[in-house]
Amino acid sequence: MNSLNDIWNNVVESLSGELTPTAINTWFSETTPLALSDNKLIIHTPTDFKRNIIVQRFSETIKSSLTEL
Repeated sequence: MNSLNDIWNNVVESLSGELTPTAINTWFSETTPLALSDNKLIIHTPTDFKRNIIVQRFSETIKSSLTEL
């Protein structure tokens, strides 16, 4: 697991264990990883609305998944 896409795919897979398929599709289907630097993963979302929801509702879960990886 070296590529940024692999890392992000593993995070989304981890989220799939906690969220419904509809939630995964709604919030994460159009996200793409852009960079991993200084222990921060930067992802692109198509809208500010989706970004805000991901940050508010899922950032802690994403952080936990990244820590496990």
